[in-house]
Amino acid sequence: MKMKLPEKIEQIENISKRTMAIALAAALILSASVGAGVNALLSHHTKASVQSSCEVKAENQATPEKDETVYVIADASGNPQKVVVSDWLKNEQNQAGIATVSDEDADGGYSIDSDNAYSWDTQSGELDQASDLPVSVKLSYLLDGKEMTAEQIAGKSGKATIRFDYTNNRKQVVSIDGKDADIYVPFTVITGAVLDDSVFSNIEVSNGKIINDGTRSIVIGFALPGMQDSLALKKDAINIPDSIEITADVKNFSLTTTLTMVTNDVFNQAAEDVDQKKAEQGDSDFSLNQLTGGINQLADGSSALYDGTSQLLDKSGMLISGIQQLAEGSQQVSGGVITVRQTLQLLCSKNADLQGGAATVFDTLLSTTRKQVEAAGMSCPELTRDNYADVLGGISSGLSEETLRAMAEQALADLPDQVESAVRQNVSQQVEDAIRQNVTAQVDEKCGEIEQQVTAGVQQQVHEQVLQGVLVQEGLTAEQYEGLDAEQKAAIDSKVGAMTGQQMQSDQIQQTIQDTVESKKQQLIEENMQSEAVKSQKQQLINQSMQSDEVQAQISGIINQKMSEINATLNAKLPAARDGKKSIDAAIEQLNTYNEFYQGILQYTNGVRSLYNGTEQLESGAQQLSEGLDKLNGSTGALAQGVNSLNDGAMRLSDGMKLFRDGSLGKLASLAGGSTGDLSARFKALRDVSEAYKSYTGLHEGESGKVKFIYRTDSIEASDAK
Repeated sequence: MKMKLPEKIEQIENISKRTMAIALAAALILSASVGAGVNALLSHHTKASVQSSCEVKAENQATPEKDETVYVIADASGNPQKVVVSDWLKNEQNQAGIATVSDEDADGGYSIDSDNAYSWDTQSGELDQASDLPVSVKLSYLLDGKEMTAEQIAGKSGKATIRFDYTNNRKQVVSIDGKDADIYVPFTVITGAVLDDSVFSNIEVSNGKIINDGTRSIVIGFALPGMQDSLALKKDAINIPDSIEITADVKNFSLTTTLTMVTNDVFNQAAEDVDQKKAEQGDSDFSLNQLTGGINQLADGSSALYDGTSQLLDKSGMLISGIQQLAEGSQQVSGGVITVRQTLQLLCSKNADLQGGAATVFDTLLSTTRKQVEAAGMSCPELTRDNYADVLGGISSGLSEETLRAMAEQALADLPDQVESAVRQNVSQQVEDAIRQNVTAQVDEKCGEIEQQVTAGVQQQVHEQVLQGVLVQEGLTAEQYEGLDAEQKAAIDSKVGAMTGQQMQSDQIQQTIQDTVESKKQQLIEENMQSEAVKSQKQQLINQSMQSDEVQAQISGIINQKMSEINATLNAKLPAARDGKKSIDAAIEQLNTYNEFYQGILQYTNGVRSLYNGTEQLESGAQQLSEGLDKLNGSTGALAQGVNSLNDGAMRLSDGMKLFRDGSLGKLASLAGGSTGDLSARFKALRDVSEAYKSYTGLHEGESGKVKFIYRTDSIEASDAK
């Protein structure tokens, strides 16, 4: 399909200009169909479909093939952040019987390339299966021999090492000569990085190739993770790499995006060539020399890259024109954001008035509702915006007919005990009054004795007080008084007696005597009332009275009367309660309606404030976008020059496959010498395991497929240094 301009821009943002060349090269050099690979990269959005939704039906039932590309977006340490899958379905023969399985295709259309392959662009989607990737890629960094994170090494200078470690996660246990052996899917891993000459110098790479264009070095390395174990070869005989190390002197360390291609298609194509030769020559052996012959053919065929880059060059003019249009439009967007921000600022200035006015109306409604409830004779606490629903809901519940009837039934059920208790209390009081009256009468009979005792006591006190006064007048002490002769003492006693008699007749002393007598009487009465005998008598009389026919009849009469009163009260209150409940419920509904409006005001004003606050970042972002697109627009000349450079240097990238051919696989062929045996058996097992691995997301029934993985790591900018 034709990619829309925003999609092209996003693809350029995801793959920077400095790494675009190596991205295309790594994707194309290992693609089974170079031309198709270019078309796929140019026509698929970064977020491609998770699963193809189409199938091919040919009249001769030709097998459809799914060409699957898995994009792994990782951080600078190789940790996957996102996994995106793009499926491309094709039929090797030009047949017309085509049908779509799903109506979810973007336009239902398809295109036909020079290989007579039918292809569709499926719906966009993302696949989160980072934990299930067949090969794990880990990047580690050392500076002057000290291990560092990507953040730590950014902006540093010294002797740097960038190490790529690859772990093969796909293996099968097979039987070889009667023994179980772990055979890993034979993935070929090729990693590419673009190193700026102003940052990197004296560059070296293990099992790789370095190409310099005068301003930067393109470093390509390869590895075969798991192959050493699959072939059971000792490292002292041959060391098959499962990692890549790039060393260089660096100044102000920064690193652009790195791209890694993982595929088992290299091995599969070599195996297909071997099968063809076996069929032609009647050979039953799987020769390593035949395998390396297939690799030679793949390396020779990499020159077709030139055709793909030519197509890219033809389309670059359209891309540059689109960038110019987007830069002009971004300036209008930036101006529009400023206008929106000014409008939101004006709205925010009215927020406080709007919220305050709505709150005042709400509080007035609550106060009015409370007054109306109290005017109807019901108690109502202060209503607030938070408690009104609970308070009024409780009042409404109390006015319901069910509640009132339940209260009446409970009152009727409690009535007998309450009446009996009240009658008992009344009887108890009557009995106590009668007993007290009797006890009082008995005490009154002894009033004379009490009065004599009290008078004698008072007179003794008065005599002592008068004696003390007389002795003071005479200037005598109590001891001197006792030592007087009889005549002197009699004279003083006479005087004291006369004065005592006079005081005893005074109103004050008489009142004291009366008060004391009355107090003694009350004390005697209470002592008698609290005696065990009186208490027992009181309880007996109460029980007898309660069991009497008269009292029982009184209890029954009161109960019947109260029952009638309760029922009459209930019937009288029900109509008013119904009306009151309706009024309360209507008030609740009215307040709820206004509360919704009030909450909407709060949400609106808060939303306006949040939106206004957010436009500050939006305004800044729009300005940055406009400036960035202006800069990108100004760099389109460099982009065109880079595409031309890619086109001119495309043929040189075949050196990477030649290096692969002449490297470890060449050593394997030399080591085995084309002989059979355990190594040959393991190669056969490798072929079977590799042919079985055809898809990452799965195949529909009747489909064949092949899959490749492209890992992209985040760049490290010198400005990231902290």
